[in-house]
Amino acid sequence: MTRNPILVALLVLGLSSASSTLAVSLRYQGELLDQGLPANGRYDLQLTPFVDAVSPRRASEPVVYENVLIEDGLFVLEPDFGKQLVGNDSAWVELAVRDADSDGAFATLPDRQKASLAPTAGQCWSTSGDSGINPTLNYLGTNDGAALVLRSSAGVGINTSTPRDTLTVSGPDDYDDGPTLHFAAEVADQVESGRIRFVETATSNTARGGYIRFDGQSNRLALGGHAATSNLAADDTDHLVILRDAPSRVGIGMVPSESLDVSGDIRTSGRIKFSERSVHEITLPGGGFSETKDNNCLANTNGIRKNDNFGAGTCVAYHSVQITDNANIVGLQIIASNTDTQTCRAKLFYGPGLSPPTFELVSVNAATNAASPSSRTTTIPAEDLLTGSAVLVRVEVASTECTIAKVRVRYTLPEGFIP
Repeated sequence: MTRNPILVALLVLGLSSASSTLAVSLRYQGELLDQGLPANGRYDLQLTPFVDAVSPRRASEPVVYENVLIEDGLFVLEPDFGKQLVGNDSAWVELAVRDADSDGAFATLPDRQKASLAPTAGQCWSTSGDSGINPTLNYLGTNDGAALVLRSSAGVGINTSTPRDTLTVSGPDDYDDGPTLHFAAEVADQVESGRIRFVETATSNTARGGYIRFDGQSNRLALGGHAATSNLAADDTDHLVILRDAPSRVGIGMVPSESLDVSGDIRTSGRIKFSERSVHEITLPGGGFSETKDNNCLANTNGIRKNDNFGAGTCVAYHSVQITDNANIVGLQIIASNTDTQTCRAKLFYGPGLSPPTFELVSVNAATNAASPSSRTTTIPAEDLLTGSAVLVRVEVASTECTIAKVRVRYTLPEGFIP
């Protein structure tokens, strides 16, 4: 039977002795695919050390293993190349394979694997732990740009011998020593201060998925999504943004300037609840009031006053205001100039129909000094303001010397849910 084996992963560890009189032994661990699937069966394997990755010059004679049983594609070999490798810093090991019990030629697999022989000879990590190491010189990793790969079918544990997931980090209930992943930027206020990527594909031209990142320059913690067709950070979209230097400021689809800023529509299956009774205000310009009949008032950009052509009597004008259902009216204020003792006031009415107004809520006389406006505050139970009804502001001006510039209505929303 003819096979087309392909070696897909190798781990070569140099375990040489420091003595120049002893042989060099290696542990060669690999995975073999046969027609795209993990190989299962018996094969003949040949390992040959070379002086570098491409040279035809061998560092030692090949070692042949016949009838090797391979299960699920995995195998481990420990070749003894004798004394010919003693004194070398490294060797590049080539693997060749053929069917077991075959007299045919070996098929050489591409990409020789580098085995480091010195100066790390004899400097192996203990399986029961090490002490007295220098982290500058002693570390697990690579120094030639090659990837470091950890493989485990049961997960990797840090400070735990029973990892639950692919990576499990365990630690005490402690701020400094607790189970924490620490991302340290190289400089202060670094834009990319840390990022965790969730990638749904391994293709080279797109990251897709999502991410959590911190921007130290803008003090933003963001939860976002990768572009579907780009692997560039510039094409990422921050969907949820939290500002570090602002009290409880969150943005959805935008950088927030308020406690919560949302770009787009909001849909909820429940209701919105107000937990604090903040005072809201509606300002009505005097020029916006209108009479129901006659022409006794003069309204312009300065405000509203009694018309010069109107004789004795009081001009009356109205302005309706729609307040949120079940709100509490807490104040009415007049901003006006008044150099006369005649009546110049505003009144607030509420009730069904408002024609005529049913209940007088507040009545305020204007001050004689515009810099010190008159005001009056009142509080009524929420149930007294009928759901869906409007309130009506009425101004009464009995003098041409009184000009009402503005009338302000103050109210609070009911504490609790808004229907």
